[in-house]
Amino acid sequence: MSEQPRKPAGSPNSTGGEYDFKTGAQDLPDTSLLAAASEQMRVHAISEHVHAKSAEETRGLLAETARVDITDEGAVLYDKDDNLIFRETSLTAHLDYATMRGDPHVKQAVRQIMRAPLDPALSSTDKRTLARNAFRLASPYERRVAIDRSPNRRYIPADSITRSLSRRADQDQAADILAALHYEDANLSAAVIRNGWPDSKHAAFAFINKTMFERYDKDVTDRKTKQVIHRKGDLKYGTYQDKDGKMHGSDEHPVRIPAKKGANARAWLRIRFQPTKGVPDARDTDAAVRVFERLRREPAQIQAQAFADLCYGRDPNRTTPGMDEAISRLNRQKTMRHGLALIDQWSNHEGGQGNAARMIAYKKPMTREAAVMFLAMQPGDQRDAHTGFTSRKRVDGVMRDVTPKRLTEMRSWIHGVYQIQSSEVNEMRERMHAPDEF
Repeated sequence: MSEQPRKPAGSPNSTGGEYDFKTGAQDLPDTSLLAAASEQMRVHAISEHVHAKSAEETRGLLAETARVDITDEGAVLYDKDDNLIFRETSLTAHLDYATMRGDPHVKQAVRQIMRAPLDPALSSTDKRTLARNAFRLASPYERRVAIDRSPNRRYIPADSITRSLSRRADQDQAADILAALHYEDANLSAAVIRNGWPDSKHAAFAFINKTMFERYDKDVTDRKTKQVIHRKGDLKYGTYQDKDGKMHGSDEHPVRIPAKKGANARAWLRIRFQPTKGVPDARDTDAAVRVFERLRREPAQIQAQAFADLCYGRDPNRTTPGMDEAISRLNRQKTMRHGLALIDQWSNHEGGQGNAARMIAYKKPMTREAAVMFLAMQPGDQRDAHTGFTSRKRVDGVMRDVTPKRLTEMRSWIHGVYQIQSSEVNEMRERMHAPDEF
C-alpha cells in the first residue's frame, strides 16, 4: 500500500482523500531566492508578451523603410542608407500583416519572389518557406496572380489554392490551373482535391480529361534536323497493355497512352461524381465518417479493426476487446444509427466494401495510431486490383509486371497522408503479434 500522504476530508474542491504531493517537496532545496530574482522577468513575460506589432507601430516602421527583403523567417526592413530597421524572427513579434500588404515596398518584395524562379541552390524546404512567407504578405490580387502563373506556385499552401479555385466564376479556367499544377506537382494537386475542389461534376471531369493521358513534360527536338517535333504538353502516342492483357495501338496506328501519375486522385473524383454500384453517395459517406470520427474516443485498436472489417469483411470467429461495448454506446445516439447500420451492412458483405472504404478513408476519420495499426494488419484477401497499372517486381528471380493487390492504392494513400514510415508499421506489427501486448 502506498505511504504517500493524502489530503484530509473536507479539503476544498472535493479533493479529500487525493494524494498530497506538496508534502513530498519538504526535502527539496529552498528556491525562494531564485523565485525572487526571477519575479520581474516572469511578470514581464506574462504581461508584456505580444505576438504581433500593432498597426500603428507597423506604419511607423514602414514610414522609415526604403527597402524590404523577405527571408525564411519573415520580413526585414532597411532604411535609405541600408541600415537595419526591423527584422522578423521566430523570437520577436511579427509586424501587422494587414498593414504590410498595402505598403509598396512590401508589394515589390513579394513580386520579386512570386514572379521569378527561386535560386536553384536553395533546398525545397527553404523554397517552400520563402514562398509561403511572401504569399502571407501578398495582396488578394497578387495571390490570384501567383496561383494563376507564378513559377513558384507549387509551394503555395494547398488550402489557399482550394479556396481560390472554388471562388472562380470560370470553372473551366480553374480546372486548367489545377491540371497545370498536377504536372508541376502531383502531390499538391492531390492535396487540393482532398480539400474539396473540384466540387462539381463539370469541373471534376474537366480535370480528369486533361490529365488522364501521358503528355510531354518538355519540348522534344529531332537530333538530326534540330526541329521541334513535340511541344511541351502534347499528348504521347504509342502502344500499351490494359488490365486484361490486351495490347492497344501499333507502330502504324499509335494510340494515346493512359497516365499513371494522379490515378488515385482521378479515381476518387470518378467515384464521387460518377458513382457506380456499391459506391455510397455523399449522405451515406458522411454518416459513416461521423461514426469513425466518434470512434476516435475509443482505443485505436477498435477503430482500426472496424475499418479493416469494412475493407475486407468481418470474420465471425474474431473478437476485438471492447468493440461490442463501443458499438452499443454509439447505438444509443440517434444520429449514429444510420451510419452504424451502413457500416454493419458493408462489413458483413463477403469481401467487405472497398469502394465505401475508399470514400471514408479519403475523409481522414482515423487517428494516426489507428491508421498505423490498420496498415500493420495483413490484407484480408489476396484479390488483385481491377487496374491496368502494374509495377515491376522480382518474382522467382525474374523481373515481372505484377498487378497490385486490391486496395493497395488506398493503403499507400494512408501511408502518405498520415506520414507513416514503414518502420512504424513493422514495429506495430511486432507489437500486435507479441503476447499480452493488446
